[in-house]
Amino acid sequence: MIKVKTGSGFECEIRDNIGDDYRVLKAIRGLSEDPLAFLDLVELILGADGADALEKHIESLEGYVSTAGMDREITEIFNAVKDLKK
Repeated sequence: MIKVKTGSGFECEIRDNIGDDYRVLKAIRGLSEDPLAFLDLVELILGADGADALEKHIESLEGYVSTAGMDREITEIFNAVKDLKK
């Protein structure tokens, strides 16, 4: 497992082989055809509990969870894992 902490302070552990997961690649490819595939991608990367934790982390005081905020965090997590594997 790889520990990741984003710039906003969200901490998670990601499987070492996440960058080599065929389902993750399919979900990324699917984003161009169906933006809702992002929901699957988040769960594939973080698991259901991790996705819920990220949602709570992003949630504003008004109860709003920004899609852009989720995208930014997932991109940062995925890039951190990729950079650590170099």
